[in-house]
Amino acid sequence: MVSDVFDSSQIQLGQQPIPFYPNQVMGQLNPFPENTLPPLTCVPGAITTLAVPKFTSTPNPPFAGITVTLDGTASNPPTGPFQWAQIINPGDPMVTLSDPLAAKPTFVVPTIAGAQNLTFSLVVGGQSSSVPQSAPASLIVPVVLAPAGTPPVVNAVATGPNPAPVLPGIPPPPPTVSGTTITVASGATVTLSATCVDPAQAPNTPCNSTFTWTALTALPPDATLSPTTGAAVTFTAGTVPQLTPAQSFTFQVTATSTVSPNLVSAPATVTVIVQPATDLIVISNIVYRRTKGRLIVNVSDFTPNVTLTCTLDIINPATGLQWQGVMGPIIPFAQGVFSIRFSNIPPPNLVTITSDAGGFAQGGVTFLR
Repeated sequence: MVSDVFDSSQIQLGQQPIPFYPNQVMGQLNPFPENTLPPLTCVPGAITTLAVPKFTSTPNPPFAGITVTLDGTASNPPTGPFQWAQIINPGDPMVTLSDPLAAKPTFVVPTIAGAQNLTFSLVVGGQSSSVPQSAPASLIVPVVLAPAGTPPVVNAVATGPNPAPVLPGIPPPPPTVSGTTITVASGATVTLSATCVDPAQAPNTPCNSTFTWTALTALPPDATLSPTTGAAVTFTAGTVPQLTPAQSFTFQVTATSTVSPNLVSAPATVTVIVQPATDLIVISNIVYRRTKGRLIVNVSDFTPNVTLTCTLDIINPATGLQWQGVMGPIIPFAQGVFSIRFSNIPPPNLVTITSDAGGFAQGGVTFLR
């Protein structure tokens, strides 16, 4: 490809040219290097799908409160899609998989009366994909009683309003975000939730341990954590000033068993990242050159450490999704000015810029020869 300063031409070997690229030429090298012609067509092949489920845990075998990771990546194809399910045998406790469609979902072993096996099934393919559906494969996870003196195991998540903007022509984002690390807007109300498994309690009974929360990061005057005990507490984020970096707040929770000798769990932590109150994105120019099939977008955003994403209103045929890319700084040591270039694409009508600090801007396209 020749530099931007010059006009360029492209030669696509053995492919049909795309009409709106006037600089494309179709051809075939003759003779081809080494005088060996490559096949001009793709030969369809059969995909043999095979589900191969595995699991890992520390320790192994796991006991109540231990997180078990199911793993389908040894399957063919290793990218799925995957469908996990628990097979409930008589006397088995039910568990909750973190994501039944994930390559590596997890679950927490519940309290049990004695050593037993938990059974899961994995199917690879199907789900309206082009991958043929495999036969189901079973996986047995043996679980054992916890050693004497094992304290409760606590897990924590944060849930808050999703700061992602609603973009035209794109399905709206989920209304909330949840996880051990989340990002919210300034002033957002976030729920911090804790769950636990206490091996000292009777099997199949909800954990009734006492939860204690602590802020590991100093809170500004306009941020609060209330109350500081309980399975669910509320963090109200303060306002992060414009043109300052997003602020991170980390919280810790422990669970104290209600069964003598009242052992205390190891702490679990969650992190809440609070965006600046206003992140201003200014579009400098959006130019599409018809003869080159090239789009260049230049913008500015002076919020420190911000990441900008550019989304076009046209579909990438390779992914079936809208064209999208992360913008890079034009001058790495002079932060604030960002650019991105898309080559060999059809002309878009609308360009959307978003930032991980909550900024949003849209602009039309200037067309040049």
